[in-house]
Amino acid sequence: MEENKTLELEIIKIIPATVESNIDEIDKYMQSVEEKYDGWVVTEDEIKKGEEERAKLNKLWKNIGEVRKRIETEGLKDVKVIVEKLKEAERKAKKYSDFINNQLKGFSEKEWENKKLEIEKLKDKIFENENLVRYFIFGDKWKNKGMTLKKIEEEIKEQYDYWLKRYNLINSQLISINEEIQNKIKFEDVSYLMLENTDILLKKLVEKKNEIKEVEENIKKRAEEEKQKALEELEKQKEQEKEKAVQEAKKESIKNTSQNTENKAQNKKDTYICINVSGLSKEATSELKTVIDKYNLKYTKETR
Repeated sequence: MEENKTLELEIIKIIPATVESNIDEIDKYMQSVEEKYDGWVVTEDEIKKGEEERAKLNKLWKNIGEVRKRIETEGLKDVKVIVEKLKEAERKAKKYSDFINNQLKGFSEKEWENKKLEIEKLKDKIFENENLVRYFIFGDKWKNKGMTLKKIEEEIKEQYDYWLKRYNLINSQLISINEEIQNKIKFEDVSYLMLENTDILLKKLVEKKNEIKEVEENIKKRAEEEKQKALEELEKQKEQEKEKAVQEAKKESIKNTSQNTENKAQNKKDTYICINVSGLSKEATSELKTVIDKYNLKYTKETR
């Protein structure tokens, strides 16, 4: 196998049941491919060489596949042996291409990790507002070798400028909104609106303001109602206490009056009148008894 030459299969002529081609060379060539690439290790110093060899194998694999497919289409009846030979050669070319590619991927991943560290430094330098760091995203194409750090830096600046513009828009709206409400809205409360388009963003900020105003008005209304209710209860309580005091005073007055009357009654000496009822007529005795009963007079009956 020559170092810098890749076998390229050619279809010279296809006649049904007869294929004229240099396919006879493939066995020998694929044997040399196997001998060269089986266990072939890519070192860090040979990345460029590995990429060149991978390109050669990819070209060989694709060429073999194209020839096989053409033979299968144009002369399938009598070329089964050729087709199987090409399939085997195709499989081996793909096998060793993948073998080298997997090694190259390791270097590519290491290179990408180092690149990401540099991108993080650019992000930290450009995203001065910490509130906007959460919106930073890695570009889909930044992994490509063609995307230099200079180009990536420009895209990061574009990201930051876009998010800063929306951040300032929200905060300018909040200044106006917070003048109308007591419970102030902070950026963190509406940060999710950063992802909405401008019309929806402004609409939802107004809705948020109106919701808070309604809640505050309801709270104020309930507070006034509760205050009024408390004043009414206090007034009612005062009336009850006043009525109770009046009743207590009346009871105390009655009690004192009764006590005084009793005391006076105890201190007062009894006055006695003696009436001799002997010889009174029945009518006079009856009238006397009526007077005694009418005025609740006390009397004792004595016989002398």
